[in-house]
This record gives sequence, C-alpha cells and structure tokens, in this order.
Amino acid sequence: NPRVREATNRALAPHRERMNEVIGHTHDWLARYAVINTSLDNLITDALRHHTGADFALSNGFRFSPPTAPGPITVADLWNWLPLRLELKTGRTTGKVFRQYWEREFENVFSQDPERLFGGWLPRVSGMSVRFNRIEDPPQRLREILVAGEPLQPTASYSVVAGHRRGAPDHRIHRLDHCTHTRLLGHTTHDAVRAYLARFSPIRSTYTQRVRCQATPAALRSQFLDLPH
Repeated sequence: NPRVREATNRALAPHRERMNEVIGHTHDWLARYAVINTSLDNLITDALRHHTGADFALSNGFRFSPPTAPGPITVADLWNWLPLRLELKTGRTTGKVFRQYWEREFENVFSQDPERLFGGWLPRVSGMSVRFNRIEDPPQRLREILVAGEPLQPTASYSVVAGHRRGAPDHRIHRLDHCTHTRLLGHTTHDAVRAYLARFSPIRSTYTQRVRCQATPAALRSQFLDLPH
C-alpha cells in the first residue's frame, strides 16, 4: 500500500544511516526456527561467553527475527536479534543446580500437561552439551551434561552469564536460581555480540546440536509431537 509505505519510510528515515551500519559478516545463514538449537542463538551465546570468560552462557529460545542471509550484518540485524539491550550478569552455580534447571526447562517445553507448558522453546547454551529424552516423566528426562567432554560435576562450581532482567532477584541469572557472587557488568548483550562480530567475522558454521533429544528429529519446529508410546 503506497500510503503505508510512505508512512513507514518517513518514520524510519532518521534511523536509516545508523541501522545500515555494517558491524560484521556471515558466511552462513543465521536463523532462529527450531525448538532445541539454532545457528543464530549459538552465535549469541558464544558471544556472551567470549565477552565475559564465563564457563557457560544462557539465552532465551526466542521466536522473533527473520533469518540473516550470508553477507553483511548490520545494526538493524542486531536489533532484530536482540530487541532489548540487556545488561550482562555473571555469577556462580553448581552442577547440581544446573541439572535441576534443565529438568524444569524440559518440563516447561515438553510437558504432557498443557497447563504446565511455559514459553515454547528450550533455552540456548554455550559451553556445555546436553542430552535428554523428552518422553520420560519429570524429573527423569536429563541423560547427560558434558563440559569440555567431561561429565558435569554436581558439587563443582561454574561461572555463568546471561542478560539481566530488571526486577529479577540478585541470586537469579536467566531462570537459574541460587547463584552466588552475582554482579552486573555494565556491558550489554549488544556490546558482547558487536565485539564478537568484530573479532570473528565472517561467521561460519554456527549450527551445532548443543542440546540433543533422543528419538526426536534434529530440526524440531514444534514442541507438540505424537509421543511414541
């Protein structure tokens, strides 16, 4: 519609130059379509972990943002990926708390009780690999968590980073409770991603299955599937 196009162009005109600034490049498609893993969220969590040196990084499994095609990455792309510039928050937690966290997240996404479903997609992670079976009853879904190829230790202490949600308790990072030594860094998720793109562009092969589900296709588009039993 010409009138809608005119109104849109008029509203965006003051921002065009800034939003078209190139901040990186990608060799591969960066997309956000799947329930369990996505190439775009792998990039974002890698950026958070690299920026802070944390053992693990967490991010929400968002649905929004069109895919970013191979080629330049602009400021507009970054705002599509992360519409909110969340301040980075770090802290420490134990392997036991992380296992409890994943069991809650599996129930949020794969519960057989519709009233217990929450969100829709699993959180994204960098620094660990997770294997689970979605058709088991909670809290028996988690099969394995590996860190650098070794099993997560229940009593060991690990550092974690995520974007801070205003109003969250001091002890909470992402939806991970009972964290200690928490602090806000003053840098944002945007700062971390921009720094990562500046160092590692062009981005290549960001899609890896960091979270694996038994008896489920690798590219899971919906949390609602016929259960084998």
